[in-house]
Amino acid sequence: MNSLIKFAFILFLCFSFTFIQPSVAFERIETYTVADGLVGPIVPVIFQDSRGALWFGSDRGGVSRFDGKNFVPYTASAITSEEMSTSVVQAGALLGRTRQIVEDKWGHIWFLTRDDSAKTGQVSRFDGVSITLIGTGNLLFVDSFGDVWVSENEWLTKYVTSGVQKPPQAHRNEIAGEVPELVTETLRINVIFQSRDGVLWLGGSDGIKEKSSVILSFRERHRSDVKPGNDETAGSTPRPKADIGFTRHNTAHLNAVSPVEAGTEDASGNLWFGGYNLLLKFDGETFEQMLPLHSEES
Repeated sequence: MNSLIKFAFILFLCFSFTFIQPSVAFERIETYTVADGLVGPIVPVIFQDSRGALWFGSDRGGVSRFDGKNFVPYTASAITSEEMSTSVVQAGALLGRTRQIVEDKWGHIWFLTRDDSAKTGQVSRFDGVSITLIGTGNLLFVDSFGDVWVSENEWLTKYVTSGVQKPPQAHRNEIAGEVPELVTETLRINVIFQSRDGVLWLGGSDGIKEKSSVILSFRERHRSDVKPGNDETAGSTPRPKADIGFTRHNTAHLNAVSPVEAGTEDASGNLWFGGYNLLLKFDGETFEQMLPLHSEES
């Protein structure tokens, strides 16, 4: 009887390994290196575009595009010469470490690159054939209409492209001109997001040694593609319409001395702003401070 039990147990193990082992064999990890087409061994940013292609940033000036089978490297160059005139990457584009990769409504891919020691980065764009240098900036944002915005601290620039083959046109908005109390030399914008009513919200800091939180809103003077009646979402917190242009929201009564690093809108329409030991909730009229706690302030 014992022999029969042992035989049945061994037979069970044999069948188990027969069915389990093939499933494990299909689990495979592939490794890609510079030899496969990556621009560099460090990949600080990964982005998948609307066509399914993956874009990999690098820390040495350049990006790589992966279509699922092959890598295509796009390497930056600061040299302007006749030899570089036929390159798919314009001289000056993609210089520095990749910070952001976004896509506009026409399928163009935008890159923000910057060296760690530089105050301002480079904005470049891939039009499907080549990568050209568009301008400078420190932050990229794509709004709900698919237009690209670039923040350069004292400036907020919107790039409008009228067609797939058309070059982008820059529409610059000067923050200092509308918010004179800000010291634009020390103003730093760290985050941009858009609320459902179409207003852009900018968070950052002002000051050198003693930094204070900065929260700005920006409403465009005119948009021909805005559909009436879409300003508010059912069930959301009612919010007074922001003024045209820039508005700085007063947080002086709060212990908001840390830079704003993150922001979003919740399902109820409340806006949230966060940073190091900083969390603020804005219901459209007043700010409520969640962090720091009152016990930490004293």
